Amino acid sequence: MKTQLQLVTYEQAKRLKELGFDYPTNASYSNDGCIGGHILNLSNSKLKYDCYCAPSIALALKWGRDVKGINGWVLKRAWEFFYCVEHNEQECEFSTYELAESALLDAILTILEQKI
Repeated sequence: MKTQLQLVTYEQAKRLKELGFDYPTNASYSNDGCIGGHILNLSNSKLKYDCYCAPSIALALKWGRDVKGINGWVLKRAWEFFYCVEHNEQECEFSTYELAESALLDAILTILEQKI
């Protein structure tokens, strides 16, 4: 069975761009929210103002850890998943790992936006 990592949402992609995300990706969103399948690196792309990188959520979280220094985790407890962010006591429960992972990315993006 072939699996594919979940991509960030259009809104997350816009927020990542504003925060300086510049890792190459295999997909991107256009300004109207449509997703395309070409490789995009915003650090040297002529399309940088017309597109938003669409990384996997896992890659966006890696960027948050490696570049911005914010650690977060998705954990399972009983039948639900939850996330936690380093130095943050908030805890939310989700029915799937993917929902928790996306919410974790939103929480990290919010923390980064508050530091600007």
